[in-house]
Amino acid sequence: MESNKEWILKRLTIEFKPGYSLLKTEDHYEGKIEFTNGDNESFSIKLHEDMAEPYLKLVSQEVIKNSQQLADRMAETLTFKPQ
Repeated sequence: MESNKEWILKRLTIEFKPGYSLLKTEDHYEGKIEFTNGDNESFSIKLHEDMAEPYLKLVSQEVIKNSQQLADRMAETLTFKPQ
């Protein structure tokens, strides 16, 4: 059996984590990035808020653009057009 040691991205997750009053922490984002290879080996790295921020900025622009496109399409279908 041939070994495949090429590591590929398996999963990238970023989640909102509310703060806890007992620990006096603040609301924040954290995540995890996971890699795997063809031999069922894997590893993951925790993404702290400062590491997650660039991903959130990148995704947020696309979410805004897609939300506007969806709103425009909805407005077109809901607009009354006299016949």
